[in-house]
Amino acid sequence: MTELNAQKAADTQYHLGLTYSASLEGNRQTNLKKALACFQEVLEVFTRDAFPEDWASIQLNMGNAYRKLLNKERQLNLSNAITCYEAALEVYTREAFPKEWAETQHNLGNAYASLQRVEQQVTLEYAIDCFESALQVYTYETFPVEWARTQHNLGNAYYNLLGEDEQENLEKAIECFHAALRVYNRESFPIDWARTQHNLGNAYSIVSNQRLQENLLKAIASYEAALKVFTRDMLPVDWAVTQYNRGNAYRDLLVGDRETNLRNATLCYQAALYIFRSHYMEVHIKRVMNDLNKVQNALRSLG
Repeated sequence: MTELNAQKAADTQYHLGLTYSASLEGNRQTNLKKALACFQEVLEVFTRDAFPEDWASIQLNMGNAYRKLLNKERQLNLSNAITCYEAALEVYTREAFPKEWAETQHNLGNAYASLQRVEQQVTLEYAIDCFESALQVYTYETFPVEWARTQHNLGNAYYNLLGEDEQENLEKAIECFHAALRVYNRESFPIDWARTQHNLGNAYSIVSNQRLQENLLKAIASYEAALKVFTRDMLPVDWAVTQYNRGNAYRDLLVGDRETNLRNATLCYQAALYIFRSHYMEVHIKRVMNDLNKVQNALRSLG
């Protein structure tokens, strides 16, 4: 095969890999494995020295496929994704390829945030660095959707970051979620809006400061906003998780009538329990039952 024919064949294989990566038909995980096989084959022709831009694009798409691959080797796949993204960044510099650099930084942040290691807090710090790097290019004015997505993921990373600065990190998470909601509105981005509202509620419900009870009211309002999209019929599990978290906020709420708050918590737990039982989600069932019993005991003590 001539060099030109080899390049044409590799280009066809590359686009086949992209098609497999995006395909929703058949088994999603099988398609991702086929995509990776295509990309690996293409790298034999599109080398970094001869075709640096093509090589970087393949590395980026390989990283995306590895990151989305769910199987018993999930952590290895995430490590492979990180390797691919870091390879792509050898070519995709901020100066020469700002948009590609930002996209790769964002995806690298997602991979680090999902990576479960003994030093998980360190990987979350890496993720935060990547997201903040991406925001140097993904500005609200120039790339509003990408900016909102990165703000949302940065908020999640701060939310999960523990340590001595946990409360400060929760405050930063809240800022990020509010920032994302500047772009994510219910009409144009209903799922993203609801997910951000839910995560904002989670952050408000556990941040400890002088406005704890006020924050719980904000958490409840955020959960109720999310429930406008996370309906029982369309998204039952998301609806149930939100109901459960809303119940926790009502359980801890001390302002207003205590009995009413506890009864609201009971209704939320019972709603969540119905869905968790119908989906055989045993871990969730045990957690809800434990909290429901505590609330019911608290109601009896008031009586």
